[in-house]
Amino acid sequence: MRDLAAADRRRFGVLVAEGALVSRVWQDAPAARAGLRVGDVITSVNEHEIPAPAALAALISAQEVGARLTLGFVREGTQRLTQVSVADEPGSGDEPVSP
Repeated sequence: MRDLAAADRRRFGVLVAEGALVSRVWQDAPAARAGLRVGDVITSVNEHEIPAPAALAALISAQEVGARLTLGFVREGTQRLTQVSVADEPGSGDEPVSP
């Protein structure tokens, strides 16, 4: 995840000004299974607004492994929801999904 810069908003066609830009999705990770893609912008977790990646990291790291979360995100200008389970971080040998 990274901050949502003006250049990112233009590149991905994102209309929101705040959130956490998905810059990488790990193969077989919960985000991939939830359908998140590079360029999506996570805007909420369980209806709590996410103004920046640090807020997302803090909220997720406070959850127990296995907890189910509802993520609000924007893809191509459309607000969407998905369910994701919290898991341990991917290992160093895991590969990201191609953008």
